[in-house]
Amino acid sequence: MRVARVRDACQRGIELTVRPVFQPIVELASGRIQAYEALSRLTDDKGSVVRPDDAFAAAEAGGYAAALDVLAIRAIASEAVRRLPPGARLFVNVSPATLLTCRHALKPLQPLADRVVLEITERRPIGRDEEQKFLRTLDALRSIGYRLAIDDLGDGYASLGRMLTLRPEYVKLGQSLVGDVEADPRRMAMVGSMVHFGARSGTTLVAEGIETQACYETLRGLGVELGQGYLFARPSPEFGGGGPPGGGGWGPGPGGAGAPGEGDDGRQER
Repeated sequence: MRVARVRDACQRGIELTVRPVFQPIVELASGRIQAYEALSRLTDDKGSVVRPDDAFAAAEAGGYAAALDVLAIRAIASEAVRRLPPGARLFVNVSPATLLTCRHALKPLQPLADRVVLEITERRPIGRDEEQKFLRTLDALRSIGYRLAIDDLGDGYASLGRMLTLRPEYVKLGQSLVGDVEADPRRMAMVGSMVHFGARSGTTLVAEGIETQACYETLRGLGVELGQGYLFARPSPEFGGGGPPGGGGWGPGPGGAGAPGEGDDGRQER
């Protein structure tokens, strides 16, 4: 279902159903699970699959992005509060607009606040007049245990300047940096400089979209600490996956367990 059809469906009051899936985030040195990213699968009232990118683009255009964010957060919390493995963190996507306009958007996640990492997903830049309020909101969230991540560094609005402003505990390296890194000296140099920055600033790097052994080995050799991607496990309704690629089996890490879950199609969904 493309963006125009999603917008039309929402304007006609068709309800979208959100089903959360979870992709493990592993320690590259060992393959042990450290966290999961919560992603969204959406269907309409006829059971047709709605691409998350389309749904959120339509919601942004129609002025109801925050409502869709809240719907996704509620669905994620309904599963994670009960089933998130002990010791594992949970990465949850949320936009600045949602945090600024929906005071209680994160209430369903409060039982897990000290284990939740909020991935700040900026689909558009926020205005200057909103910036200080946004920074105060983030400080308040940190004070009750939440941690922050910048999503997709190198893509869209996730810039180096934003990283300095928001001071996140985690930075996720997007496909523009990770893709073909093993064959591109410039990407290697950029990722290497980010590793150095992370070590000096106390920021943990997470590489997204790791799909090949060569990419994995290059990032591990450069010193990137965490990663996720199809090489480890596809998103699944179950909390599972992880393990060293080609390294003799799948093993539980802190807060993780089991063999990789059944994957379904789709890359880094919202």
